[in-house]
Amino acid sequence: KQPNHPYILKLLSITYQKLQDCQAIIELQPALKKQNIFSSEELLKIESDNVRCLLKSEAKKGELESLKDTWLNLPSASRKIKHNILFYATLLIKFEQMDEAEKWIKPLFKKQPGADVISLYGKIKSSSGNKQFSFLENWLNNNPQAPNSVYLALGKIAFELSLWGKARFYLERSLRLEPSAECYFMMARTLQQLEDDDHAAECYRQGLEFVVHPTKPKQALVLAKGTDDLVEANLLPKFEKA
Repeated sequence: KQPNHPYILKLLSITYQKLQDCQAIIELQPALKKQNIFSSEELLKIESDNVRCLLKSEAKKGELESLKDTWLNLPSASRKIKHNILFYATLLIKFEQMDEAEKWIKPLFKKQPGADVISLYGKIKSSSGNKQFSFLENWLNNNPQAPNSVYLALGKIAFELSLWGKARFYLERSLRLEPSAECYFMMARTLQQLEDDDHAAECYRQGLEFVVHPTKPKQALVLAKGTDDLVEANLLPKFEKA
């Protein structure tokens, strides 16, 4: 009798949440917004949580086309929210739909993306890897204040393209600015490709230590000039000459 009564809409929203009826909550969003029942922050969280719930439910079925249809059937406004796009792209990557994921993530770079956008972009193994690498490298050159995560992303893409020198170059900078277990792992794999097995083993060790003690201060890692710098940075032990 009173479909737009604010209190009724609020109770209905809570009921749908208890029932985990994601689709119903999403369809209720326009009415909730129009009646100012929740703050903009609360409304955004409710919307995002339920989009994620709906997409995850479809992904669990293992049917890619169903997932795509669900995404395209969402309200246009929902498909423009960054967090929703990133979550959908993450699922596409799991389905190995790399080019499709890149199509959705790439436009976000026009709005000065954060580390979340760049990190996810670095996980894509595009069929046009060279173009992907050039795009991100050019973006970095035009955005000197880019998040540090861009170096790990570039290092990972370069590794997939077998650009060992570039991979080493960017991974070194990532470890210097924002060390992580993943970056140590990628650096170790890169050094193995460069047939530098001793230093690769040390990177594996450092990566394991980082997992166990992530808050322990790390000394700077320098790889660009050669192994002597590694020793000076105390990353690698000094090996006695035979």
